[in-house]
Amino acid sequence: MALTDPLQALLSLQAEIRKGMPTHPTEKYPSVRLVLDERNGRVRYTYARLEHGRVKAMAMFVSMDKIDGIGCFQVGYAVPEAYRGRGWAIEILEQD
Repeated sequence: MALTDPLQALLSLQAEIRKGMPTHPTEKYPSVRLVLDERNGRVRYTYARLEHGRVKAMAMFVSMDKIDGIGCFQVGYAVPEAYRGRGWAIEILEQD
């Protein structure tokens, strides 16, 4: 299963959030929100830095089959060009 293009996922996520999709707070960074869902039988965690309803950075973690008994994830992230170089992708990837 291929990971969705992260930049397209960011744009889709922003559209859904504007329509009222619920997000959940994270402990480490107040501006980062979580969307937990399942797609094609795989659990997907999407973390997004939101400011004034705009997704400024996003990372997706999609559960994959275990390798040698160890849980694995595909990871993709996106930051629109206007917001790059601020460390926001790292901030999201460091979520516990």
